[in-house]
Amino acid sequence: MGIIMANQKKAIMTTVVLLAGLTLAGCAVQAPTGLMKASVSDDLATVQSILTKKPELINAENEDGWTSLHIAAYKGHKDIVEFLLIKGAKVTTRENHFRQTPLHDAAQYGHRDIAGLLVDYGTNVNIRDKFMWTPLHAAVAEGHKDMAELLIAKGAKINVKEDSGRTPLHFAARDNRKEVAELLIAKGADINAKDDSGRTPLHAAAIEGHKDLVKLLRKRGASMGSKIFDAVQRGDLGTLKVLLTENPKLINAKDSYLSLSPLSWAAIEGHKEVAEFLIYKGADIGTKNKTGRDASPLHWAAKQGGKDLVELLIAKGAMVDSVDKSGVTPLHLAVMGGHKEVVELLIANGAEIDGDTLHRAAINGHKEVAELLITKGADVNAKTTSRLFSSTRRIVRAKGSTPLHLAVVEGHKNVAEFLIDKKADVNAKDITGVTPLHWAAIRGYKEIVGLLIANGAKVNSKDKDGITPLSCAIWQGYEEIAELLRKQGAVE
Repeated sequence: MGIIMANQKKAIMTTVVLLAGLTLAGCAVQAPTGLMKASVSDDLATVQSILTKKPELINAENEDGWTSLHIAAYKGHKDIVEFLLIKGAKVTTRENHFRQTPLHDAAQYGHRDIAGLLVDYGTNVNIRDKFMWTPLHAAVAEGHKDMAELLIAKGAKINVKEDSGRTPLHFAARDNRKEVAELLIAKGADINAKDDSGRTPLHAAAIEGHKDLVKLLRKRGASMGSKIFDAVQRGDLGTLKVLLTENPKLINAKDSYLSLSPLSWAAIEGHKEVAEFLIYKGADIGTKNKTGRDASPLHWAAKQGGKDLVELLIAKGAMVDSVDKSGVTPLHLAVMGGHKEVVELLIANGAEIDGDTLHRAAINGHKEVAELLITKGADVNAKTTSRLFSSTRRIVRAKGSTPLHLAVVEGHKNVAEFLIDKKADVNAKDITGVTPLHWAAIRGYKEIVGLLIANGAKVNSKDKDGITPLSCAIWQGYEEIAELLRKQGAVE
């Protein structure tokens, strides 16, 4: 795995839905019954009427294992959740893909009152899904501090580990949830807990460039586990010189987590003077590391947007187009981070703009970087050949997606407008037949729906399963979008 995929056995839960075309996303929550449709649209009267006539439907499931309670918890419809619970809805029901319960759904989407109801009606606050996530993991991953407080008050375990050994504090550190991290630490989170790869929350925060989290964790006693790596991370050149004088072999030492060298950590932390000293002392600029992650120091410098370090490493002979095991280059990482100056620098030094580079700018909402790439020859209608991650860690798997598809998936209207202005095909289909309009409808982006229609999007386009944008809007309960589509002649 490369930088993007490190320890990513599970994408943040839909984040839960792996965005792989509508056949997998299923318009997220399919609702084939009247009861489920009413639960989606928050129609309590209809829910009550249906269950009065057919009480046996209360725990009915759709083909994905979702019940009406799942749907109401996910959508945040408290009155319906409460009615279903009073009528005896099963609280431990699990959907088919990730084996999540309604409490996981409520926790993930921040519906605090609903989570409280579910626990009060008997849901185990520490219940686990397929990947051993508890509701607290889900709440922390999405940054819901109030939800985390509630779950902890209800008995959630602070140091519980999911299937990769990560605690909620690992998630808070990785995703830059400072307030949540402070809460967890105050409630007794293990500051130096290690996951199955030996990664601590400090590692997670540092690799993602979350400086405030790093400071917080250090202040609370977090350590890299080695004097030399602690010195490099702090930028403590004096201590580093002493350590290397005592033991010169430490110059290319490997950490216990990713086998990263001191130079890679200097690149991650943005410590140019430390990097210069390490290179002077003979540090390997192209150091490889274990677990398939052969990212170079240049990858890390580009990921963090460290222009000075990128210049230094290139000047010292770093390979501009080095590729890690996931096919990711330093240019890809700079683009994903929106580091325009680094992107310009890499291109000026010969970095290749491949078929997925513009997609990486689009999915992460970096309009200025997208503009730069197009001026340098990127194809506005190029189609994906690999999996891509957004800044929110959603995965887009459907091959054949264009940059416009991906801008729409994440709701980046300004990027979508720019791409359309540059002649992006508004009716482009991925290999599952999904268009940008399908995505705008399923995600509830009314303004983007209007933008696409105004620029010629076909409202009755069908994917390979015959699903239309209107079907998606209806299934998700987006009535305003559904009405907008109908006015343009859309049908299910």
